[in-house]
Amino acid sequence: MLERILAYAQTLGAIPQAPYLHRASLRQVLQFLAELNIRPQGLGNPAEGTYVSDAYALYVNFRRGQPRVPVLFDSHLDHPALVLDGRGGGVALGSLGLDRIKRLTEVAPIPLRIFHPEGHFLTKGKLVALHLAGKPYVQVETPSPIPANCHALWDVTDFAVEGEHLLMHSADNTIVTAVMLALLEQVARNPTTYRELDVTFVFTFLEEIFEVSATAIAQRRRTPFGPIDERSLIVVLESMETIPLAYQGQRETATELIARDLRAMRQTDEQWVLALRDGAALDRNAVHPLYRTFDLPLPQPDGGVMLKVNDIDCVYGYEFPATPNLAESLLLRLSDELQIVPQHTLAGGACNGTAYSLFPTTSHIVTLSVPNPCKHNMDLAGQIVPERVRLDNIAAAARLGEGVLHASATGIAGAHPHALAQRLKATALRPDAASARQLQIERGTIAWGAYLRLQHMRYFGASLPEQFAFGLRGSSARLRERVQHLVG
Repeated sequence: MLERILAYAQTLGAIPQAPYLHRASLRQVLQFLAELNIRPQGLGNPAEGTYVSDAYALYVNFRRGQPRVPVLFDSHLDHPALVLDGRGGGVALGSLGLDRIKRLTEVAPIPLRIFHPEGHFLTKGKLVALHLAGKPYVQVETPSPIPANCHALWDVTDFAVEGEHLLMHSADNTIVTAVMLALLEQVARNPTTYRELDVTFVFTFLEEIFEVSATAIAQRRRTPFGPIDERSLIVVLESMETIPLAYQGQRETATELIARDLRAMRQTDEQWVLALRDGAALDRNAVHPLYRTFDLPLPQPDGGVMLKVNDIDCVYGYEFPATPNLAESLLLRLSDELQIVPQHTLAGGACNGTAYSLFPTTSHIVTLSVPNPCKHNMDLAGQIVPERVRLDNIAAAARLGEGVLHASATGIAGAHPHALAQRLKATALRPDAASARQLQIERGTIAWGAYLRLQHMRYFGASLPEQFAFGLRGSSARLRERVQHLVG
Protein backbone atom coordinates (compact mmCIF):
# COMPACT_ATOMS: atom_id res chain seq x y z
CA MET A 1 0.00 0.00 0.00
CA LEU A 2 2.95 2.36 0.55
CA GLU A 3 3.38 2.80 -3.20
CA ARG A 4 -0.23 3.97 -3.54
CA ILE A 5 0.13 6.29 -0.54
CA LEU A 6 3.20 7.95 -2.04
CA ALA A 7 1.45 8.32 -5.40
CA TYR A 8 -1.47 10.10 -3.76
CA ALA A 9 0.91 12.22 -1.67
CA GLN A 10 2.94 13.30 -4.71
CA THR A 11 -0.19 14.44 -6.55
CA LEU A 12 -1.70 16.24 -3.55
CA GLY A 13 1.66 17.69 -2.52
CA ALA A 14 1.87 19.67 -5.75
CA ILE A 15 -1.38 21.49 -4.89
CA PRO A 16 -1.27 24.59 -2.63
CA GLN A 17 -3.26 24.20 0.58
CA ALA A 18 -3.55 27.60 2.26
CA PRO A 19 -6.33 27.85 4.86
CA TYR A 20 -9.73 28.73 3.36
CA LEU A 21 -8.45 28.18 -0.20
CA HIS A 22 -9.33 24.50 -0.55
CA ARG A 23 -10.91 24.65 -4.02
CA ALA A 24 -7.97 22.99 -5.81
CA SER A 25 -7.49 20.29 -3.17
CA LEU A 26 -11.20 19.48 -3.17
CA ARG A 27 -11.25 19.28 -6.97
CA GLN A 28 -8.36 16.79 -6.91
CA VAL A 29 -9.95 14.59 -4.23
CA LEU A 30 -13.21 14.55 -6.20
CA GLN A 31 -11.23 13.43 -9.24
CA PHE A 32 -9.79 10.56 -7.21
CA LEU A 33 -13.32 9.59 -6.18
CA ALA A 34 -14.53 9.67 -9.79
CA GLU A 35 -11.69 7.33 -10.78
CA LEU A 36 -13.00 4.89 -8.14
CA ASN A 37 -16.60 5.23 -9.46
CA ILE A 38 -17.74 6.82 -6.20
CA ARG A 39 -20.76 9.01 -6.89
CA PRO A 40 -22.61 11.79 -5.05
CA GLN A 41 -25.08 10.88 -2.33
CA GLY A 42 -28.45 10.05 -3.88
CA LEU A 43 -26.93 9.05 -7.22
CA GLY A 44 -24.75 6.15 -6.13
CA ASN A 45 -24.99 2.84 -4.30
CA PRO A 46 -24.02 3.20 -0.60
CA ALA A 47 -22.18 -0.14 -0.81
CA GLU A 48 -20.00 1.24 -3.61
CA GLY A 49 -19.42 4.54 -1.82
CA THR A 50 -21.14 7.90 -2.00
CA TYR A 51 -20.06 11.42 -1.08
CA VAL A 52 -21.42 14.82 -0.15
CA SER A 53 -19.77 18.10 0.81
CA ASP A 54 -20.72 21.20 2.75
CA ALA A 55 -18.86 24.37 3.72
CA TYR A 56 -16.73 22.54 6.28
CA ALA A 57 -15.80 19.15 4.81
CA LEU A 58 -16.13 16.45 2.17
CA TYR A 59 -17.67 13.21 3.46
CA VAL A 60 -17.30 9.82 1.76
CA ASN A 61 -19.27 6.89 3.15
CA PHE A 62 -19.38 3.14 2.51
CA ARG A 63 -22.15 1.08 4.10
CA ARG A 64 -22.28 -2.69 3.60
CA GLY A 65 -23.93 -5.58 5.40
CA GLN A 66 -24.55 -5.46 9.14
CA PRO A 67 -21.47 -3.78 10.68
CA ARG A 68 -21.03 -3.64 14.44
CA VAL A 69 -19.08 -0.38 14.76
CA PRO A 70 -19.50 2.86 12.75
CA VAL A 71 -16.03 4.26 12.00
CA LEU A 72 -15.04 7.82 11.13
CA PHE A 73 -11.60 8.71 9.75
CA ASP A 74 -10.66 12.41 9.71
CA SER A 75 -7.83 14.16 7.88
CA HIS A 76 -7.55 17.87 7.10
CA LEU A 77 -6.69 19.44 3.74
CA ASP A 78 -5.06 22.73 4.82
CA HIS A 79 -1.52 23.77 5.75
CA PRO A 80 -0.28 27.10 7.19
CA ALA A 81 0.51 29.64 4.47
CA LEU A 82 0.14 33.25 3.39
CA VAL A 83 -3.04 34.35 1.60
CA LEU A 84 -2.41 37.41 -0.58
CA ASP A 85 -4.78 40.31 -1.17
CA GLY A 86 -3.66 41.19 -4.72
CA ARG A 87 -2.35 44.59 -3.61
CA GLY A 88 1.09 43.65 -2.32
CA GLY A 89 -0.10 42.43 1.05
CA GLY A 90 -1.89 39.57 2.70
CA VAL A 91 -2.33 37.62 5.92
CA ALA A 92 -0.40 34.80 7.56
CA LEU A 93 -2.80 31.98 8.46
CA GLY A 94 -2.04 29.06 10.74
CA SER A 95 0.80 28.44 13.17
CA LEU A 96 3.76 29.59 11.10
CA GLY A 97 5.95 30.59 14.06
CA LEU A 98 5.41 34.29 13.43
CA ASP A 99 8.13 35.65 15.70
CA ARG A 100 10.80 33.63 13.92
CA ILE A 101 9.36 34.60 10.49
CA LYS A 102 9.56 38.25 11.46
CA ARG A 103 13.18 37.79 12.55
CA LEU A 104 14.02 36.07 9.26
CA THR A 105 12.49 38.90 7.19
CA GLU A 106 14.58 41.41 9.13
CA VAL A 107 17.70 39.61 7.88
CA ALA A 108 16.64 39.03 4.27
CA PRO A 109 13.47 38.60 2.18
CA ILE A 110 12.05 35.06 2.27
CA PRO A 111 11.57 33.31 -1.11
CA LEU A 112 7.99 32.35 -1.92
CA ARG A 113 6.11 30.39 -4.56
CA ILE A 114 2.86 32.06 -5.60
CA PHE A 115 -0.11 29.95 -6.73
CA HIS A 116 -3.35 31.09 -8.35
CA PRO A 117 -6.56 30.63 -6.32
CA GLU A 118 -7.42 27.77 -8.70
CA GLY A 119 -4.20 26.02 -7.71
CA HIS A 120 -1.74 26.45 -10.58
CA PHE A 121 1.71 28.00 -10.16
CA LEU A 122 2.00 31.67 -11.11
CA THR A 123 5.38 33.05 -10.16
CA LYS A 124 8.09 33.37 -7.55
CA GLY A 125 7.95 36.15 -5.01
CA LYS A 126 9.44 37.40 -1.74
CA LEU A 127 8.09 38.01 1.74
CA VAL A 128 9.68 41.32 2.69
CA ALA A 129 7.92 42.21 5.96
CA LEU A 130 5.60 40.82 8.61
CA HIS A 131 3.64 43.09 10.95
CA LEU A 132 2.35 41.55 14.18
CA ALA A 133 0.28 44.40 15.62
CA GLY A 134 -3.20 42.89 15.38
CA LYS A 135 -3.83 40.41 12.58
CA PRO A 136 -0.49 39.18 11.13
CA TYR A 137 -0.17 41.25 7.95
CA VAL A 138 2.49 40.50 5.34
CA GLN A 139 4.11 42.54 2.59
CA VAL A 140 5.07 40.62 -0.53
CA GLU A 141 6.95 41.51 -3.71
CA THR A 142 6.08 39.81 -7.00
CA PRO A 143 7.49 40.49 -10.50
CA SER A 144 3.98 41.16 -11.89
CA PRO A 145 0.48 41.78 -10.54
CA ILE A 146 -1.40 38.84 -9.06
CA PRO A 147 -5.07 38.36 -8.15
CA ALA A 148 -6.46 38.29 -4.63
CA ASN A 149 -6.61 34.98 -2.76
CA CYS A 150 -3.37 33.62 -4.15
CA HIS A 151 -1.54 31.06 -2.02
CA ALA A 152 2.01 32.05 -1.04
CA LEU A 153 4.11 29.06 0.05
CA TRP A 154 7.68 28.65 1.23
CA ASP A 155 10.06 27.74 -1.58
CA VAL A 156 10.85 24.19 -0.44
CA THR A 157 10.35 20.82 -2.08
CA ASP A 158 6.82 19.47 -2.42
CA PHE A 159 7.86 15.81 -2.55
CA ALA A 160 11.18 14.00 -2.32
CA VAL A 161 12.12 10.56 -0.98
CA GLU A 162 15.54 10.58 0.66
CA GLY A 163 16.58 7.24 2.12
CA GLU A 164 14.16 6.32 4.91
CA HIS A 165 12.42 9.70 4.92
CA LEU A 166 9.90 11.60 2.84
CA LEU A 167 10.38 15.36 2.54
CA MET A 168 7.34 17.51 1.76
CA HIS A 169 6.26 21.11 2.01
CA SER A 170 3.02 19.92 3.62
CA ALA A 171 3.43 16.46 5.12
CA ASP A 172 1.01 17.98 7.65
CA ASN A 173 -1.45 16.82 6.60
CA THR A 174 -0.94 15.60 3.04
CA ILE A 175 0.83 12.39 3.93
CA VAL A 176 -1.96 11.06 6.14
CA THR A 177 -4.62 12.35 3.74
CA ALA A 178 -2.82 10.10 1.27
CA VAL A 179 -3.05 7.26 3.80
CA MET A 180 -6.79 7.90 4.09
CA LEU A 181 -7.20 7.89 0.31
CA ALA A 182 -5.33 4.59 0.08
CA LEU A 183 -7.62 3.10 2.74
CA LEU A 184 -10.64 4.45 0.87
CA GLU A 185 -9.33 2.87 -2.32
CA GLN A 186 -8.90 -0.46 -0.53
CA VAL A 187 -12.54 -0.39 0.53
CA ALA A 188 -13.76 0.64 -2.93
CA ARG A 189 -11.77 -2.00 -4.81
CA ASN A 190 -12.24 -4.91 -2.37
CA PRO A 191 -15.93 -5.32 -1.55
CA THR A 192 -15.53 -8.99 -0.63
CA THR A 193 -12.72 -8.21 1.83
CA TYR A 194 -14.80 -5.50 3.50
CA ARG A 195 -18.30 -7.01 3.38
CA GLU A 196 -19.52 -5.66 6.71
CA LEU A 197 -18.64 -2.00 7.00
CA ASP A 198 -19.88 1.44 7.97
CA VAL A 199 -17.05 3.91 7.44
CA THR A 200 -17.06 7.63 6.74
CA PHE A 201 -13.92 9.34 5.50
CA VAL A 202 -14.04 13.05 6.38
CA PHE A 203 -11.76 15.47 4.54
CA THR A 204 -11.94 18.57 6.74
CA PHE A 205 -11.23 21.87 5.01
CA LEU A 206 -9.94 24.01 7.92
CA GLU A 207 -7.95 22.64 10.86
CA GLU A 208 -5.01 24.99 11.13
CA ILE A 209 -7.20 27.71 12.68
CA PHE A 210 -8.68 26.29 15.88
CA GLU A 211 -9.93 23.05 14.28
CA VAL A 212 -12.83 24.92 12.68
CA SER A 213 -14.23 22.20 10.43
CA ALA A 214 -14.16 19.40 13.01
CA THR A 215 -15.72 21.77 15.53
CA ALA A 216 -18.67 22.43 13.23
CA ILE A 217 -19.13 18.68 12.67
CA ALA A 218 -18.82 17.88 16.39
CA GLN A 219 -21.34 20.60 17.28
CA ARG A 220 -23.89 18.94 14.99
CA ARG A 221 -22.88 15.49 16.29
CA ARG A 222 -23.50 14.05 12.86
CA THR A 223 -22.28 13.84 9.29
CA PRO A 224 -24.62 13.84 6.28
CA PHE A 225 -24.58 10.04 6.56
CA GLY A 226 -25.81 9.76 10.14
CA PRO A 227 -25.17 10.58 13.79
CA ILE A 228 -21.87 10.54 15.62
CA ASP A 229 -22.79 8.95 18.93
CA GLU A 230 -21.59 6.70 21.72
CA ARG A 231 -21.20 3.77 19.29
CA SER A 232 -18.94 5.71 16.92
CA LEU A 233 -15.19 5.22 16.70
CA ILE A 234 -13.19 8.25 15.53
CA VAL A 235 -9.63 8.03 14.20
CA VAL A 236 -8.03 11.41 13.53
CA LEU A 237 -5.13 11.05 11.11
CA GLU A 238 -2.35 13.57 11.69
CA SER A 239 1.28 14.32 10.96
CA MET A 240 2.28 16.52 13.87
CA GLU A 241 5.29 17.13 16.05
CA THR A 242 5.66 14.68 18.91
CA ILE A 243 6.33 16.91 21.90
CA PRO A 244 5.74 16.56 25.64
CA LEU A 245 2.73 18.02 27.39
CA ALA A 246 4.23 20.95 29.29
CA TYR A 247 3.08 24.39 30.35
CA GLN A 248 5.19 27.47 30.85
CA GLY A 249 5.92 27.83 34.53
CA GLN A 250 5.82 24.82 36.81
CA ARG A 251 2.79 26.11 38.73
CA GLU A 252 0.62 26.73 35.70
CA THR A 253 -2.07 24.28 34.67
CA ALA A 254 -4.27 24.07 31.63
CA THR A 255 -7.23 25.32 33.69
CA GLU A 256 -5.31 28.41 34.84
CA LEU A 257 -4.33 29.19 31.27
CA ILE A 258 -7.89 28.67 30.06
CA ALA A 259 -9.25 31.01 32.69
CA ARG A 260 -6.79 33.68 31.63
CA ASP A 261 -7.32 33.74 27.88
CA LEU A 262 -7.75 30.84 25.50
CA ARG A 263 -6.42 32.48 22.36
CA ALA A 264 -3.36 33.77 24.20
CA MET A 265 -2.84 30.28 25.59
CA ARG A 266 -2.68 28.81 22.10
CA GLN A 267 -0.38 31.56 20.82
CA THR A 268 1.89 31.27 23.85
CA ASP A 269 1.91 27.52 23.54
CA GLU A 270 3.00 27.82 19.91
CA GLN A 271 6.10 29.73 21.03
CA TRP A 272 6.62 27.22 23.82
CA VAL A 273 6.47 24.38 21.31
CA LEU A 274 9.56 25.70 19.54
CA ALA A 275 11.50 25.46 22.78
CA LEU A 276 10.17 21.97 23.47
CA ARG A 277 11.25 20.58 20.12
CA ASP A 278 14.96 20.58 20.90
CA GLY A 279 14.51 20.05 24.64
CA ALA A 280 15.91 23.48 25.49
CA ALA A 281 12.99 24.23 27.79
CA LEU A 282 12.72 20.75 29.20
CA ASP A 283 13.72 19.08 32.34
CA ARG A 284 11.78 16.46 34.21
CA ASN A 285 10.25 19.16 36.44
CA ALA A 286 8.94 21.26 33.53
CA VAL A 287 6.76 18.60 31.94
CA HIS A 288 3.30 17.71 33.16
CA PRO A 289 3.40 15.92 36.55
CA LEU A 290 1.24 13.12 35.14
CA TYR A 291 4.35 11.72 33.46
CA ARG A 292 5.62 10.92 36.94
CA THR A 293 2.23 9.91 38.31
CA PHE A 294 1.74 7.23 35.65
CA ASP A 295 5.44 6.56 34.98
CA LEU A 296 5.10 7.54 31.33
CA PRO A 297 7.95 8.10 28.87
CA LEU A 298 8.40 11.42 27.11
CA PRO A 299 7.43 11.32 23.42
CA GLN A 300 10.32 11.27 20.97
CA PRO A 301 10.27 13.72 18.03
CA ASP A 302 11.43 11.22 15.42
CA GLY A 303 10.19 8.03 17.06
CA GLY A 304 7.50 5.56 16.08
CA VAL A 305 3.93 6.25 15.05
CA MET A 306 1.99 8.01 17.84
CA LEU A 307 -1.29 6.89 19.44
CA LYS A 308 -2.56 10.09 20.99
CA VAL A 309 -5.44 10.32 23.49
CA ASN A 310 -5.01 13.93 24.64
CA ASP A 311 -4.23 17.40 23.38
CA ILE A 312 -3.08 20.45 25.31
CA ASP A 313 -6.68 21.35 26.14
CA CYS A 314 -8.10 18.02 27.28
CA VAL A 315 -8.13 14.23 27.32
CA TYR A 316 -10.23 12.86 24.47
CA GLY A 317 -13.78 11.77 25.24
CA TYR A 318 -13.78 13.45 28.66
CA GLU A 319 -17.57 13.91 28.53
CA PHE A 320 -17.84 10.12 29.02
CA PRO A 321 -15.84 9.61 32.25
CA ALA A 322 -17.17 6.10 32.96
CA THR A 323 -16.65 4.77 29.43
CA PRO A 324 -13.30 3.41 28.22
CA ASN A 325 -11.81 4.71 24.99
CA LEU A 326 -12.19 1.67 22.73
CA ALA A 327 -10.53 3.44 19.79
CA GLU A 328 -7.35 3.62 21.85
CA SER A 329 -7.72 -0.02 22.95
CA LEU A 330 -8.32 -1.18 19.39
CA LEU A 331 -5.16 0.50 18.10
CA LEU A 332 -3.12 -0.86 21.00
CA ARG A 333 -4.42 -4.37 20.29
CA LEU A 334 -3.71 -3.99 16.56
CA SER A 335 -0.20 -2.78 17.38
CA ASP A 336 0.35 -5.93 19.44
CA GLU A 337 -0.94 -8.16 16.65
CA LEU A 338 1.04 -6.40 13.90
CA GLN A 339 4.19 -6.09 16.02
CA ILE A 340 4.19 -2.33 15.64
CA VAL A 341 5.76 -0.43 18.53
CA PRO A 342 3.87 2.86 18.79
CA GLN A 343 4.50 5.80 21.03
CA HIS A 344 1.68 5.83 23.56
CA THR A 345 1.99 8.51 26.20
CA LEU A 346 0.94 12.05 27.09
CA ALA A 347 1.68 14.51 24.31
CA GLY A 348 1.32 18.22 23.63
CA GLY A 349 -0.05 20.00 20.59
CA ALA A 350 -3.62 20.16 19.35
CA CYS A 351 -5.62 18.67 16.49
CA ASN A 352 -9.14 17.65 15.52
CA GLY A 353 -9.27 15.19 18.42
CA THR A 354 -9.94 18.20 20.65
CA ALA A 355 -12.95 19.30 18.60
CA TYR A 356 -14.59 15.86 18.71
CA SER A 357 -14.06 15.86 22.50
CA LEU A 358 -15.24 19.36 23.40
CA PHE A 359 -18.73 18.46 22.23
CA PRO A 360 -19.98 15.11 23.57
CA THR A 361 -19.76 12.90 20.47
CA THR A 362 -18.20 9.65 21.74
CA SER A 363 -15.63 8.31 24.18
CA HIS A 364 -13.85 6.42 21.40
CA ILE A 365 -11.43 8.96 19.90
CA VAL A 366 -7.77 8.54 19.05
CA THR A 367 -5.27 10.48 16.96
CA LEU A 368 -2.99 8.30 14.85
CA SER A 369 -0.04 10.55 14.07
CA VAL A 370 2.98 10.14 11.81
CA PRO A 371 5.67 12.13 13.70
CA ASN A 372 6.76 15.27 11.89
CA PRO A 373 9.70 16.88 13.74
CA CYS A 374 9.85 19.85 11.35
CA LYS A 375 6.11 20.49 11.43
CA HIS A 376 5.06 23.74 9.79
CA ASN A 377 8.43 23.91 8.03
CA MET A 378 10.54 24.85 11.06
CA ASP A 379 13.83 23.20 11.96
CA LEU A 380 15.46 23.46 15.38
CA ALA A 381 17.26 26.64 14.36
CA GLY A 382 14.01 28.28 13.22
CA GLN A 383 14.93 28.07 9.54
CA ILE A 384 12.40 27.28 6.82
CA VAL A 385 12.77 23.67 5.70
CA PRO A 386 10.64 20.86 4.23
CA GLU A 387 8.70 18.75 6.70
CA ARG A 388 10.17 15.27 7.22
CA VAL A 389 8.45 11.98 8.02
CA ARG A 390 9.66 8.40 8.16
CA LEU A 391 8.49 5.94 5.52
CA ASP A 392 8.13 3.14 8.07
CA ASN A 393 5.78 5.30 10.15
CA ILE A 394 3.63 5.99 7.09
CA ALA A 395 3.40 2.25 6.43
CA ALA A 396 2.61 1.52 10.08
CA ALA A 397 -0.23 4.08 10.09
CA ALA A 398 -1.71 2.44 6.98
CA ARG A 399 -1.55 -1.06 8.48
CA LEU A 400 -3.26 0.14 11.64
CA GLY A 401 -5.89 1.90 9.53
CA GLU A 402 -6.64 -1.37 7.71
CA GLY A 403 -7.17 -3.05 11.06
CA VAL A 404 -9.63 -0.36 12.08
CA LEU A 405 -11.64 -0.98 8.89
CA HIS A 406 -11.94 -4.67 9.73
CA ALA A 407 -13.06 -3.80 13.27
CA SER A 408 -16.19 -2.18 11.84
CA ALA A 409 -17.36 -5.73 11.12
CA THR A 410 -15.90 -7.62 14.06
CA GLY A 411 -16.36 -5.11 16.86
CA ILE A 412 -13.82 -4.32 19.58
CA ALA A 413 -12.81 -6.85 22.22
CA GLY A 414 -12.78 -4.38 25.14
CA ALA A 415 -10.37 -2.21 27.07
CA HIS A 416 -6.66 -2.89 26.59
CA PRO A 417 -4.68 -3.35 29.84
CA HIS A 418 -2.31 -0.51 28.88
CA ALA A 419 -5.03 1.95 27.89
CA LEU A 420 -4.33 5.45 29.19
CA ALA A 421 -7.37 7.59 28.42
CA GLN A 422 -9.59 6.20 31.16
CA ARG A 423 -6.98 7.06 33.79
CA LEU A 424 -6.51 10.56 32.35
CA LYS A 425 -10.24 11.25 32.61
CA ALA A 426 -9.85 11.21 36.39
CA THR A 427 -7.17 13.95 36.29
CA ALA A 428 -7.02 17.69 35.60
CA LEU A 429 -6.93 16.88 31.87
CA ARG A 430 -10.69 16.56 32.17
CA PRO A 431 -11.73 20.25 32.11
CA ASP A 432 -14.11 21.47 34.78
CA ALA A 433 -17.57 22.55 33.64
CA ALA A 434 -16.73 26.26 33.40
CA SER A 435 -13.53 25.69 31.42
CA ALA A 436 -15.25 23.21 29.12
CA ARG A 437 -18.04 25.68 28.44
CA GLN A 438 -15.53 28.42 27.68
CA LEU A 439 -13.72 26.14 25.23
CA GLN A 440 -17.01 25.26 23.53
CA ILE A 441 -17.99 28.93 23.19
CA GLU A 442 -14.60 29.90 21.79
CA ARG A 443 -14.42 27.12 19.21
CA GLY A 444 -18.07 27.29 18.23
CA THR A 445 -17.85 31.02 17.65
CA ILE A 446 -14.76 30.75 15.47
CA ALA A 447 -16.36 27.97 13.42
CA TRP A 448 -19.54 30.02 12.95
CA GLY A 449 -17.53 33.08 11.93
CA ALA A 450 -15.55 31.14 9.32
CA TYR A 451 -18.62 29.81 7.51
CA LEU A 452 -18.94 32.34 4.66
CA ARG A 453 -15.26 32.31 3.77
CA LEU A 454 -15.26 28.52 3.72
CA GLN A 455 -18.46 28.43 1.67
CA HIS A 456 -16.89 30.70 -0.96
CA MET A 457 -13.45 29.08 -0.65
CA ARG A 458 -11.62 32.38 -0.36
CA TYR A 459 -10.39 34.66 2.40
CA PHE A 460 -10.70 38.04 0.66
CA GLY A 461 -14.08 38.88 -0.89
CA ALA A 462 -14.42 38.84 -4.67
CA SER A 463 -16.45 42.08 -4.46
CA LEU A 464 -17.06 44.87 -1.98
CA PRO A 465 -20.43 43.40 -0.89
CA GLU A 466 -18.84 40.00 -0.36
CA GLN A 467 -15.93 41.47 1.60
CA PHE A 468 -18.44 43.40 3.70
CA ALA A 469 -20.37 40.17 4.34
CA PHE A 470 -17.15 38.41 5.41
CA GLY A 471 -16.32 41.24 7.81
CA LEU A 472 -19.85 41.43 9.17
CA ARG A 473 -19.85 37.68 9.87
CA GLY A 474 -16.58 38.06 11.79
CA SER A 475 -17.86 41.02 13.81
CA SER A 476 -21.10 39.19 14.54
CA ALA A 477 -19.11 36.16 15.70
CA ARG A 478 -17.20 38.25 18.22
CA LEU A 479 -20.44 39.81 19.51
CA ARG A 480 -22.02 36.36 19.66
CA GLU A 481 -19.11 35.11 21.76
CA ARG A 482 -19.50 37.96 24.26
CA VAL A 483 -23.23 37.28 24.59
CA GLN A 484 -22.67 33.57 25.14
CA HIS A 485 -20.12 34.30 27.85
CA LEU A 486 -22.61 36.59 29.55
CA VAL A 487 -25.47 34.10 29.51
CA GLY A 488 -23.18 31.21 30.47
